[in-house]
Order: sequence, then structure tokens, then C-alpha cells
Amino acid sequence: TIDDDHKIITAESLTAGLISSVLASVPFGGHVKYGSYVTYNTDAKRVMLGVTEEDVYTHKCVEQMSTGALKNSNASIAIAVSGNAMPHKNNNCKIGEVFIAIAGYTSNNNIYVETSVHNFCDHVTDVCNKFYNDNKYGNARKEYIKTSATNNLGLRKDMEYPSLQITETLALYIRYKTVQKALELCKDFITKKVLIGLTNIQRLDTKINITTKNISNSDNKLFTPKHIQ
Repeated sequence: TIDDDHKIITAESLTAGLISSVLASVPFGGHVKYGSYVTYNTDAKRVMLGVTEEDVYTHKCVEQMSTGALKNSNASIAIAVSGNAMPHKNNNCKIGEVFIAIAGYTSNNNIYVETSVHNFCDHVTDVCNKFYNDNKYGNARKEYIKTSATNNLGLRKDMEYPSLQITETLALYIRYKTVQKALELCKDFITKKVLIGLTNIQRLDTKINITTKNISNSDNKLFTPKHIQ
């Protein structure tokens, strides 16, 4: 449960609004659902949320996403996520790595943020290994992009991909696991932290202080495919 005085906003990269959509599907509590920033593109993170961190797959990035969402809204609690559901072959070992931040006001000029990193390949290692090997070593069939409609998106005809079925299945799994974990962390955050709601937040011109804590478990390591163990 959440106090009626609070409103939740999301800042989403890889989930592209899925967290907000899941919240909206709950048939009650509409008054606490504020909205969402869908910042899939790196530039969108910078323009819409004020992210300055160069690496968008970091604790610092999701911290800045969550605080940016709060500063640019009248919400009191923010959920931010960024991670790799379909990494480029140069970053294969980052498949399933997701960063999550939960932020809220503890006083007028203070925002408290908890960040964490998660490896969602832990329970689907066989599928992640298949994706890794197909992507890095070209074990999958070459899927040439032939239609003019696709070519207009700027994709090259000679690009090689893992199986589309594996890519789609794995990406959806990682995105939904991200939603699940983010909402669990938000619930824990609200339960254990004393936060102030909208009626107690005064928009002051003074600088907002941000306190951040990394709550990741030591077990949350990057996926290690069989070929590089």
C-alpha cells in the first residue's frame, strides 16, 4: 500500500513504459499513478531527465534518471531502470544486466535514492548462452534485411543477428523481470523509508541534496557465458 499523498513516476529505458503500464493495469489507486518518462534513447535521458553520466548502464545513470524524474514533476516517488536486454556483440557479457533506482523525498530539499544492479540471466543461463554464442561467434543463420521498409531504418543488409526467436524471447523475459524487481524494490523502499508526500513538499529555489545508497547483493555479477569461463 501507499499513502494517498504520494504519487509514483517512472523513468524507463529498456522497459519503455512497461512498468507504468503494469501499474496502470491495477484496477484501483489511480490517484497515486503520476506518469512516466520513456527515455529509451541516450539523448532522451539527457534532454528529458538531465542525465550527465556518460555510461548509461551504471548506478549513477539510474540515480540521475530517478532524481530527474522527481525534479521535473510533482511526483514524490520515482522508479528508474536502465540495462541490457539486447546488447551489441561488443558488450555480450552484459546481457541481462539491469540497474534500478528508487527515489523519494525525505524532506523539502532532500532526495534519498537506492540503486542496485541485477543479473536476470541467472535463471535462464542456457538461453543467455545461446544468445551470447550466436551473437559473438555467428552460430546463428545470417538474417539479411531485405525489405525496403526495414532498410529505411538504417540497418545494413549484411548485419548478422542471433536467432530472432531467441532474441525476442530473452528480451521480453529480461524486461518483465525488470518490472517485477523494480516494483518489489519500490514496495520495500516505501515500507522502510520515512518519506514525505506531495502536501509536504515545497518547491524551493535552494539546491536539492541527494543521498544515494547502493543496495546490491554481492551475488549480482555479470553473466559469464561458457565460452569465456
